[in-house]
Amino acid sequence: MHIGKVKRPWSLQGELTRGTYFAAGVVLLAIKYLVDTSIAIFAFDRPWSFFNYWVGLQGDLLTRSTPQDRLFLVTMIFCSLPFIWLGVALTVRRLRTAGLPLWLVAFFFAPLLNAFVFIVASLAAPRPNEEESEDFPVETLEEKVAAYGVAKSAGLAIGLTAVFGTTLVAFDVYALGIYGAGLFVGLPFSLGLIAAVLHGFQETRTAGSCMITSVAAVGIVGLTLFLLAFEGAICLLMASPICIICAAFGSVIGYEIQRTSRNQRQASIIILAIALAVPVLMGAEYISDVTPTLFEARTEIIVNASAESVWPHVIEFPPLKPPTEWMFSAGIAFPTHATIDGEGVGSERRCNFSTGTFVEPITVWDRPNLLRFDVTENPPPMQEWSLAGDIHPPHLTGFLISQAGEFQLSETGDGQTTLRGTTWYHHNMRPDWYWAIWSDAIIHRIHLRVLNHISANSERQKQAQQTP
Repeated sequence: MHIGKVKRPWSLQGELTRGTYFAAGVVLLAIKYLVDTSIAIFAFDRPWSFFNYWVGLQGDLLTRSTPQDRLFLVTMIFCSLPFIWLGVALTVRRLRTAGLPLWLVAFFFAPLLNAFVFIVASLAAPRPNEEESEDFPVETLEEKVAAYGVAKSAGLAIGLTAVFGTTLVAFDVYALGIYGAGLFVGLPFSLGLIAAVLHGFQETRTAGSCMITSVAAVGIVGLTLFLLAFEGAICLLMASPICIICAAFGSVIGYEIQRTSRNQRQASIIILAIALAVPVLMGAEYISDVTPTLFEARTEIIVNASAESVWPHVIEFPPLKPPTEWMFSAGIAFPTHATIDGEGVGSERRCNFSTGTFVEPITVWDRPNLLRFDVTENPPPMQEWSLAGDIHPPHLTGFLISQAGEFQLSETGDGQTTLRGTTWYHHNMRPDWYWAIWSDAIIHRIHLRVLNHISANSERQKQAQQTP
C-alpha cells in the first residue's frame, strides 16, 4: 500500500498497514526536515541537522533568553504542531492495527526513543484476519511454549544481550570516540527491549520477569566494563540512573512485543532492526556537528569581612584541609591550593587540583569587586577507581571542559561581603541535560570548598587584626 491510500491522516480512528505507516513517516519526516531547515537557516541564520530531533531544542537556546532565541523557539514549536498531530494520529492507528497498546504513543514525544518505537510499529505484524496477511501460519500460545524455564530463558537473554551491548560500547567509545545519546539512551533502551523479547522468545513471560531481565542485562554490561577495566566505578555509578530507566522503558515495549507476536520470525525481525539501528544512531552522532551547551554553575556565601580584606584570599590561597565529602573521597577531583603569577589583566592564576592544574589567565581585574579569568588547561575531572588500578578511559580527557570562571565580591553594608563563585563549562557527553545534573552538583561542592576556605582565611585575618 502506498502513501496515497492514507485516508484522513489526521484522524485517530481507523487502522493502518505497516507499509503505509512507514512510508507516511518517512515522507512526513522529510517534509518537516525541509521546513525546519529552511526556517532555521534562512529566517534565523542557525544551523540545523537531523540530530536536533534527537537532542531537542536545548543547548544554548535554554541557557540564553534573548528575544531572537524566544522567537526561534516559538516559531519552531508552532510549525511543528501539524506534524505532531499527524504523527500521533498515524501512530495510534498503526498500534491499533498491530494489536499493541495505544498508550505506547506516549513514546512519540520522547526524543531518540521515538525512533525505536517507529521501527517497532513499522515491523509489527497485524492482528489475525487483518487486510495485511503473513506468509507463514500464526502460532497459538500452546505452540509457542517450549521446555525453557523462566530462569533459563532469562539467563540466555541476559548473556546474549550483554555481549551485544559490551561490543557496541567498545565500538562507540573506542572506535568512534563519543559519549552520546546513542550510548546512554539508545543502547540501554534497545538492550532492554531485546532482552525482554528474547526472554519471551519461546514462551510468553510476565511484565515483571521482562523488566528484571532487561535491567539485569544492562547491569551485566556495566559489570563487564568494570571488570575489563574499560570504565571505572564512578562513571558507571553516574550513568546507571539514566541507563536503568531507559532499559526499563525498553522492557515495556519488549514485553508487549513478546506478548502480542504470534511467531518467532516477527520477533526476530524486530530484534535485528533494533540491533542495527543502534550503531547507525551512533554513527549519525559521530558525523553530526552539534555545538556543546555552555552551562553556568554559581555558588555564593556570606563572609564576615570587608571585600578589600577578602580579595587577597581570592586571587590565591594556601593549601586546604583534606576533603571529607564522599564524592572527593571516591575520586572526583578537588582543589588543593591556588597561586598567581603577576597582578592585573594578563597575569596567570593556577588553581591546583588533586588531578592536575587549571591554568587561568586573568581577563578582568577589578579590585576588590571582580576577578574573571579564562581556563586554558583542564586536568582530568576525576581519578577513576578500578580493580585494575589507575585507568584512563577516554571521557577523562576533553569531555568536561571549564571555559571560564569568576569571583564576584559585593559588600552588604554591615561589614560583610557576598562572595560568588561562577564557572562556565561544557561537556561533550549527551544527553547534556542529564550530565549537567552531575556536573552542577560536583562544581557546586568544589565552589563551596574554595569559598568556605576563603571565608575562613579572611575571617581569621580579621580577628587577628582586631586582637590587641
